[in-house]
Amino acid sequence: MFAADAKGAGAPIEARLDDFARDGLDWTFSKGNEFPGAKGELALAEGAGEGGGPALKLSADLAGGGKYVGLGKLLPTLDLRDTVAFRMKIKTADIRNLTFRLTDASNQTHQTKDVPIQADGQWHDYEFTIEKLSGGEHWGGANDARWHGPAKEIFISITERALPESRNGEILFSDLRAEVVPVGDLPAVSYLEEGFDSSALPDGWVAKGDVAIVRDEKFGGESAFILRRDREHFDTETSLTSPRIPVRDGRADFTGAFKSDLESPDSSFNATVEIVALDGGGNVLDTMKLASISGKSNWAPVRKSLSFPLGTTAAQLRVILNKAVGSFRGDDIKLSAPEVKFAPRNPVQRVLIKSSEVGNMFFPGQTASFDVTVQSERPLDAQHQKIVAWITDYWGAEQSAPKTYALTSAPRAKDLYQSSAAIDLGDFKPETGKYYELRTLMDSGVGDSVKESSAFVSLPEAVTKKYSWKEVPFSGRNWDNRIPAYITLTDRVGIRLVGIWGGWKSAPPYKPSAPMFELAKKLGMTMLTRTPVALIEHHRDDYEKFTDEVLRAGMAAFFEEFGNNNDFVVTLGNEPQSTGPTVERNVAAYKVMYEQVKKLSPQTFVVGTSVGPAEEYFKQGFQKYSDAVDFHTYEDSKGLRDIFAKYEELFAKYGGKQPIWSTEMGLNAQGLSRRVVASELIKKFAWFFSFGGENGSWFGVCYPDRDGKLRGSSEDAFNLFDGLYGNYSPRLDAIAYYNVVNNICIKKFVQHREYEDGIQSFLFLDKYGDNLQILWKDHGAGDVRLPIKSDSPIKLTRIDGTIVSLQTLGDGLDLRIGEDPILLSYKGTQKSLPEKLSAPEVKLISVPEKIVRGETFSVSVAAPSQKGLTLSLPPGWQSTPLVLKDGVFSSEITAPSDSGARYVPIRLLQAGGDMDLVVPVQGQVSGEVVATVTPDGRPAVELILHNNNAKAEEVAWNLALTLQVSPKAGLYALTEATPPGAYFGDAAEGKVTIDAHGEARIRVPIEGTDPVTSYKIKAMLTDQAGRSLAMDRFVGGFVTVPKAKAPVVLDGKLDEGEWMRSTVQKINQTNQFRDLFASSKWNGPEDLSGELRFLWDDHYLYIGITTQDDVFHNEAADDLIWAGDGIQLLIDPARSSSEKSGKYDYALGKNRNGTIAWCYLTADGKAPSGEVKEIKIVAVPSGKGAGGMTYEIAIPWSRLSPFHPAVGANLGMAVIMNEDDQPKRDGFMTWFGDIQSKEVDPVGDLILTD
Repeated sequence: MFAADAKGAGAPIEARLDDFARDGLDWTFSKGNEFPGAKGELALAEGAGEGGGPALKLSADLAGGGKYVGLGKLLPTLDLRDTVAFRMKIKTADIRNLTFRLTDASNQTHQTKDVPIQADGQWHDYEFTIEKLSGGEHWGGANDARWHGPAKEIFISITERALPESRNGEILFSDLRAEVVPVGDLPAVSYLEEGFDSSALPDGWVAKGDVAIVRDEKFGGESAFILRRDREHFDTETSLTSPRIPVRDGRADFTGAFKSDLESPDSSFNATVEIVALDGGGNVLDTMKLASISGKSNWAPVRKSLSFPLGTTAAQLRVILNKAVGSFRGDDIKLSAPEVKFAPRNPVQRVLIKSSEVGNMFFPGQTASFDVTVQSERPLDAQHQKIVAWITDYWGAEQSAPKTYALTSAPRAKDLYQSSAAIDLGDFKPETGKYYELRTLMDSGVGDSVKESSAFVSLPEAVTKKYSWKEVPFSGRNWDNRIPAYITLTDRVGIRLVGIWGGWKSAPPYKPSAPMFELAKKLGMTMLTRTPVALIEHHRDDYEKFTDEVLRAGMAAFFEEFGNNNDFVVTLGNEPQSTGPTVERNVAAYKVMYEQVKKLSPQTFVVGTSVGPAEEYFKQGFQKYSDAVDFHTYEDSKGLRDIFAKYEELFAKYGGKQPIWSTEMGLNAQGLSRRVVASELIKKFAWFFSFGGENGSWFGVCYPDRDGKLRGSSEDAFNLFDGLYGNYSPRLDAIAYYNVVNNICIKKFVQHREYEDGIQSFLFLDKYGDNLQILWKDHGAGDVRLPIKSDSPIKLTRIDGTIVSLQTLGDGLDLRIGEDPILLSYKGTQKSLPEKLSAPEVKLISVPEKIVRGETFSVSVAAPSQKGLTLSLPPGWQSTPLVLKDGVFSSEITAPSDSGARYVPIRLLQAGGDMDLVVPVQGQVSGEVVATVTPDGRPAVELILHNNNAKAEEVAWNLALTLQVSPKAGLYALTEATPPGAYFGDAAEGKVTIDAHGEARIRVPIEGTDPVTSYKIKAMLTDQAGRSLAMDRFVGGFVTVPKAKAPVVLDGKLDEGEWMRSTVQKINQTNQFRDLFASSKWNGPEDLSGELRFLWDDHYLYIGITTQDDVFHNEAADDLIWAGDGIQLLIDPARSSSEKSGKYDYALGKNRNGTIAWCYLTADGKAPSGEVKEIKIVAVPSGKGAGGMTYEIAIPWSRLSPFHPAVGANLGMAVIMNEDDQPKRDGFMTWFGDIQSKEVDPVGDLILTD
């Protein structure tokens, strides 16, 4: 039984289409260029309308050819349900008819030709209804001749059939309006209620195979449907499909009851219940699985919430038997939509911020100015034609007062209206080198205000531009080397050797190419070119055509075109397979290329392929065919040690020692703050050069995010420059890169020392007596005296780009050294680092752990004299003068109550030292969102609210589910998020009064969750003063982890003892498998699948994994253990924190030498990367398939810091099982997260219980 969809809508209203006073002439003219020869124009005729108002004047002249001219307009669709009619006044003496072309919401075009009008030279009123203008000639979109409102575009044309014999004429339009239906509340509606209580299948239901109605066993009512299949007909398709059910897009709820009596050797022998979303043309928009049931089970209800995608007009329900024989029953099927309350949508879609300098990297003394463009789905009201802007530093501390700028209308951008303003920061004098953000706030009058920001910096021209690439040990690489901004920004940072996608055709005359070569040459840079050997390595693009002769001839043509000797550097390949049958052919190609380059130009430098220390290549002698070897790494900085040690081992074993390059160093930075990324960049280069690295490159520079979809993704997180909407701005790590490149410049590494308590120091010197020290502390912060001998000022550069000038007093500087590296550059005779650091004369005594906005706190420092001691704070932060008492200087500091700062930099300076600290800032009310479960085990979120005030505070709170990310081909891609199918099972908003310095906890269940889908939650808090705090995070899995009550014995047995209390998580779905090669294929759970279990105690997190696998193979060793069958873990130890210090990336496995655990990324300096012997692993055959394994793993909590185990604590976890069916790893299956991109947002949530 079906019920028609009742569309919610308000009463029809009229929308003006001719508000020329505000929008100008926003109708466009076309002369039908597909039929050349037409002439004409569209003009705004002031005073020509009836009654003296404005009119649109369209003139047509087809005497010289052409078929038509016309005028068109993109129509506003925001908050509209439908379009009913178009109304207008028309005056013409020549035109007999008009042709209308409308585009509906599905992008279907409806054309109605020759609609008659009166050609008598008088004004007439006309109404053209959608009913008359649709349903005839049509194409595109739904392509079903049905109208899908609202209208997105209208085009009115004058054809040759409308004109007199002269084939020319003109027409006036005025008072143009559209009758539209606004969106209203959507009522609850029942789409389907079917109890299968008749003797036959309901009308329209289609059965394949043995499908019937039975009365012997039913869930409710009189009967149920049954699907049956016996062994004799095991390959017969057996399914039941409903007719098309009219539905609307958005949220829907499904319920049903099912009973299974199937023979299921594994879970792939099952019955699935799914629903297919269809557009108006019957095209499939999405297929959503409602249930997958295997084996034998009694009647059980199934409830599932889902979301039909935009454009859905119908749905079909399908029940299918997959591989299994036996029977499957269903009954009491219902599909419905809940009531939806209409809320107007914010018309503002984007705020674009652009400056005159690429990357917003200004020069000292240059005024920073920006063009700000607001793009909206409808024109902004006059009272909202303004935008507020102000400046902050990296920490969020305000550097200028907010200022309001008037917006003026600008030409439209496709279907978006535009308003713009010029923001001139001439009154603001930025410090050279310091990171700033221009922040904007735009209130459209509807919904939340729109916030946007763009960073900028003032930096001198790179000092490295005085030198050649051979002297400056840095190079540039990027996602796409054809982007002009990549070349420009690489030059601006100071890099002299830039990667370019050079190559040549495989056929004579072997035409060479090197996109962006001329731009690089203009900027004085040297090209680092690739060659077609990369195609051979990866078997791409007709690689077989690149024979040895083609390689030689093409290289000669390349030299002829682009120069020789030192005009460019050649890199032979890029990331080939490290083992296997392709190694020999690859090395042969390297030999051909290297010998040909040296024959043509003996001085040209050749960098080997970026395969790293791969022994099979060394065996083949590949190191003889290059001038430097190359590797790529995205591990933790200290992991470089193992790479260089492996190189030394292979050089000793096979000879041919060469310089070591890394043309790609980077960090899998998704989920990490840019502070962490910038710090890691500096540390990585320091370690790289200390181990003997000759030339390094940070990946990547930039990529345009033109549609604004990449922000927050793993791809975007690599980039030094934010590319939002195609406008580049520097991230903190871009400034750190500039500082590293230009401070190291032509200096050579001299010495490294590790001092007491984990302080690292690296010394670089050049031939001119310029020194550089890079210092940091692995964990925490401490005050020291650093011995330095220098008669000239010492420049100290901090992580946020601020620069201070210091002078040694006595034998050195007093410094506070923390986890953020500092750079000290100076002239001096120092040739080595001191053996130890001494106690400072100036030392911090007391600082707060956190600061509450609007409150006062104190800072104390011990110093022998106040002479030269100053306290530096951001603008708006008040402090009392430093007061001396008992050798300690103190100051009271008051934080602004309205500051948006996340941290505050507090700097105690004197000529001979710098006590610098950055303290977290909280509002009067703060909070966090934690994944949890209800007492009966249902998924939930807990909002923990903290009142940081000395008085009680009433707080309004609100929770919203904003989107979801499900596995697709083994990945959780944030760029492919969809509307959530889950919903809150209780009130998601309210008010609570919190005692002074007290806490409140609010737990809200989430219904309709999928066990392998991640959901994004947004929380909004508002205090009594109207100050708001927004928080968001992902939640998923909601796995309760019981605390072991007895010692856990690692013996590979997961079906006994404490493990019996652990719930089992499945990895057995097609969408959890990732194929790495075209030949890879998942053949079902027997090919690869797994079960996960978790336990904990005071010492360890225990992970039990049982795999079913047809083949076990792992010949990999050490850091390559991930390259065979085994396990990888991606762990977020700060799940509810928005400022993450890092994440853990572990690989665990068993090879011929036993079990091994390896760490690639770490969140704590005390848990270094590399081999981890503290992790205990037992790996034994599971008996499930020939290659199935059981892994029992114990990870000490010290390897998961800063996570602290406790009942209720929430740890983020993703698990993958690697697949190596020989000769190499060819796929994996995942449980949450994205092990390739290291995205931690969509990892699963483990909830520790007692």
